[in-house]
Amino acid sequence: MSGLTIGDAAARLSDMTQTATQSTHSNDTDHEILVTAMARAARKAQRQLAAMTSAARAAALHRAADRLEASATTVLAANQRDLAAGQANGLSKAMLDRLALDEARLAGIAQAVRAVADLPDPVGDVIDSLERPNGLRLQRIR
Repeated sequence: MSGLTIGDAAARLSDMTQTATQSTHSNDTDHEILVTAMARAARKAQRQLAAMTSAARAAALHRAADRLEASATTVLAANQRDLAAGQANGLSKAMLDRLALDEARLAGIAQAVRAVADLPDPVGDVIDSLERPNGLRLQRIR
């Protein structure tokens, strides 16, 4: 794999979102640019993940969970800023509750990422198969 690694993509995504959350005066265009950049990074990461072995994908997810836990202080501080901005912009109490993170929720997220890493890998599974009358076999593969 050449180019951007999964770690590089995660770091860039973190930088982009931190920059966006630091600016309380962002306009819709800034958000559109951020969302577009995040979507492109996700698409590129998806292609890289698909090319990795199952073990490498699982290891990447475990590293992501480790980095999330190691960055808990930074993540929780950013979440407090997000909550303040949400409250200032009139988010409902229910929405603010969904947005709110604490150490227990963050630990739960990391645990869930590890649980996904430990699931059987679906990439490469045949999810549908059809044989045409001429003998041509078509398959949908994850």
